[in-house]
Amino acid sequence: MKSPKIYENSSYLIVKRGELLYLYDKKQEAETLCKLREEPPLDELWEEQFKNPKFCLPCQLLLFCEEKAVKAPQGSLELGLTVADIEKFKEEVLNGG
Repeated sequence: MKSPKIYENSSYLIVKRGELLYLYDKKQEAETLCKLREEPPLDELWEEQFKNPKFCLPCQLLLFCEEKAVKAPQGSLELGLTVADIEKFKEEVLNGG
């Protein structure tokens, strides 16, 4: 499988591999894994957050998602994917698994 595409700064970690997109919001301590229904323009969206202080990168990325799971300190949400899928993705892709 192709190497993942990774974007990271002090606010976010985004990893795209195949049809899956992982987003870690460092400030909210929230993790999202989603199955993409269409390919997001990641380079453009990533750059927009630096140009526009009102731009919500996670909000824009979620528009491209079909199924998703969110894990946050406040709770979790599973819509087609599960928290276990988040953990599996992290183990296989982020931790070299």
